[in-house]
Amino acid sequence: MRPIAVLAALALWLPACASFVVGGGPEPGAEFGAYGTYAWIPLSELPPPDPMAQNEQVALWMRQVLGEELAARGYRQDDAAPDLRLSLRVGITDRLGATVWGYGYGGRGIAGAYLLPGNYRQAILLLEGTDARTRADVLRVTAEGDVPTGDDREDRLREVLRDMAGRFPAR
Repeated sequence: MRPIAVLAALALWLPACASFVVGGGPEPGAEFGAYGTYAWIPLSELPPPDPMAQNEQVALWMRQVLGEELAARGYRQDDAAPDLRLSLRVGITDRLGATVWGYGYGGRGIAGAYLLPGNYRQAILLLEGTDARTRADVLRVTAEGDVPTGDDREDRLREVLRDMAGRFPAR
């Protein structure tokens, strides 16, 4: 197999192995010292959810986990008079990946690998915060990675949500 083919095979294989990447945070100039409370924007007020991610129980569980993490950072939920309005949206996409099996050298010293194509699901989580009074965007955090599978999927997703909440400045 030529070096370019090996790189192409690895390019297909690596996304299937990647964990979630969390990015973003407070918008430049956002004064988080003024924010101590938050409320979740009702699901009915958000844009229609991704058809592949329409599970209200999971959405509520993720909000609960984020709420626990935000409480640990000094924020408290106040649906009556919040400083921040938060939304969490999820998008899921089916992807084609490949697993590399067996890597070695052929009869003429040429590198080779066997590829097994397969599908996997990739998720994008978007946590946004707006100032409840001015409606200005003050926070945008994203997490992108493979949808967790297996017995530890809840723990893995909890860790992603913990990382996302960690982008809030501590109070």
